Amino acid sequence: MTTPDFTFSQHSIQDFLDCQRRFLLRHVLRLAWPAAETDDQAAYELHQEQGQAFHRCLQQYFSGIPEEAITSSITDELLAGWWRNFLGEARGFPWNIAGNPPPGLMLLPEFTLTAHLGDHRVSAKYDLVAALPGEHFWIYDWKTSRSIPPREKLEPRVQTRLYSWLLAAAGSGLNAGTDITPDQISMTYWYVQHPARPISFAYSSEQFTSDRQQLGDLLDYIAGIPEADFRLTDDPVQCRFCTYRSYCERGFAPGVWSDLSGESDLSSVLDNLPEWEDSSPLEL
Repeated sequence: MTTPDFTFSQHSIQDFLDCQRRFLLRHVLRLAWPAAETDDQAAYELHQEQGQAFHRCLQQYFSGIPEEAITSSITDELLAGWWRNFLGEARGFPWNIAGNPPPGLMLLPEFTLTAHLGDHRVSAKYDLVAALPGEHFWIYDWKTSRSIPPREKLEPRVQTRLYSWLLAAAGSGLNAGTDITPDQISMTYWYVQHPARPISFAYSSEQFTSDRQQLGDLLDYIAGIPEADFRLTDDPVQCRFCTYRSYCERGFAPGVWSDLSGESDLSSVLDNLPEWEDSSPLEL
């Protein structure tokens, strides 16, 4: 069903796994959103704006803007707390940006990689890649959700698998033209409201081979599905916060914002709501 110029990303692939119909409506047909995500749209939009501002702060920080200048520009109380949480942990990050970073360290905020997997194009936008060529490559993803999902739920998610695979497959430009070996890569989810509880995953050659096969098979499968065969999810939680629920006759009332922001088992739903930095409708 997808066209040859379609670009897969972690959001679009995860959408397909969560609900094939949502993938079709959002990423292929690109239909306008017909419904509000939550019952408190103002709170939801404020959360999105705060997330956008926090990502900007970190992009500025890793681009070399002094932390004092960033601090003085923050007027939102919640954002100021998130920023303090980050500064309190930054000196403990493995590459020690605020201490004595090793020679040759590259810090790449809002970094995008695109590559082909078989006949399909895949792309990822990384919150931060910290690269020490020839030694190690750290992937960081900043999360502003209130709760932390269990590690066993994060590990198989598309973002965890795709981001590491793509860096190994297409990141040689960060390594003086030499392929990055999978065991040089790690990925960390850092939760701003739980700064001392990051969740990290080391990568491996075995996982790289498995991810390449599984992702390739999945993209082949998606590309070959006729429009009429994209199925609705069997999980009602996915529908409660989906903007396309009225298209599917799965209800018209939006989900409850306090549930979405407070229950750990809904963290994947929150991650899949449209994010400020994902301007492309073809995000995975």
